[in-house]
Amino acid sequence: MVYQPDHVPKGPHHVYVFYDKTESRFKIGETRRLAARRTDAARDVLSWHERPTLKIYRHWTFQNYYAGIHVEQASMNLLKLHGFSPVIKPDWFKIDRATMDAAITVIDDLAKVILDWEERSGGIECSPFQPEKPYTRYVHDTDWVTLGFVLENKDGSIDYTEPDVREAIARKKHYYEKWKKKMPDALARFIAEYEASSQVKEVRHD
Repeated sequence: MVYQPDHVPKGPHHVYVFYDKTESRFKIGETRRLAARRTDAARDVLSWHERPTLKIYRHWTFQNYYAGIHVEQASMNLLKLHGFSPVIKPDWFKIDRATMDAAITVIDDLAKVILDWEERSGGIECSPFQPEKPYTRYVHDTDWVTLGFVLENKDGSIDYTEPDVREAIARKKHYYEKWKKKMPDALARFIAEYEASSQVKEVRHD
């Protein structure tokens, strides 16, 4: 199945922890403009002469928007789970550095898993034209035979299109037989598994 969102912000996406030493508080968030976001956050909560003291305490960079949002929300939920409520909603927490460092260790572990996944797969934003990614290999190896398309419209609604897989398979068979070409192994396996599954369904219905 292929998911196509109407609009996904392009990366990189930074999940950050800002540190305000004047109040021993931290801000957690996600942005595509890290330095500019720090400046804006300092302007929101600090006096003019205190603004340079707001530091980028830690940050993680993802190419996938949803990966960044997931880590941002997981980070805030981790603090809330341990009894720390936002002192300025929704994302400023008053907490000592040692506790924040402990939380960051946990967040690091989560971020590493997601970054490793990004490296392997290209994530939800991947394109069928990215070489050496699993999604790319799938669509090319199966010659673009898919079980369905999920399309997101501009108004946020979702359309699901389920193609006629049998017809698609018939066209592929005809093409490779007509031109005497070798069918890709992945496509041949897909067709064999699909047809075997269909036969099982038919037997059960009988």
